[in-house]
Amino acid sequence: MGYTLKLHTGFFRTTHVDLSLFRDGLLLRPLTDEPDEPLIIPGRQIRSIAFVRNSHGEIHIQTDSRLISGTFTGDIDLRSVFQSFRQQIVARMTYEESN
Repeated sequence: MGYTLKLHTGFFRTTHVDLSLFRDGLLLRPLTDEPDEPLIIPGRQIRSIAFVRNSHGEIHIQTDSRLISGTFTGDIDLRSVFQSFRQQIVARMTYEESN
């Protein structure tokens, strides 16, 4: 199953991507007309994933070399997404709700 994100790519810049889970890893595939390469993150490189529920759902993925942050688009059940990730990714994960 894939999720659409607005990935934070720079100062006030975002890129729409499709986030998919695969066996112990993540795939971020750009949804643009640009010929951008997908980003594959093997599970062994993922240090932690934080899910934050506020007026929208956010995800913050800390890898060995960088932090990847994005905002889910559309109406999703973030707790369900969190559970799906916990079943497939071996990394420290947190879920928080803020107002």
